[in-house]
Amino acid sequence: KKVSKPTVSHLPIFKNVWMVQLGTFGSTKNAYRLRDRLRKDGFDGHTKIVTLSGKKAIKVFTGPFVKKRDAAKTKKRVDQKYKVDSRIIFFDA
Repeated sequence: KKVSKPTVSHLPIFKNVWMVQLGTFGSTKNAYRLRDRLRKDGFDGHTKIVTLSGKKAIKVFTGPFVKKRDAAKTKKRVDQKYKVDSRIIFFDA
């Protein structure tokens, strides 16, 4: 049975949901390492490539969450577990 993994291309279909952004990385390797740790630990890990000041960067998210309260609970868990100061982001349609 083939298992498909979420990829960057899935992010734009998230509409009117909350995501927890764990960080923005200049290093692809570090971004994917965190994404893979999230997945291994039972979170939905996603990445999105962005351009900041002309340089490629990769944002790492977990989610989506329909309720902000659920995103806030997960934010608390990932901040403790991964020693980050994550942000709750709203993806609107």
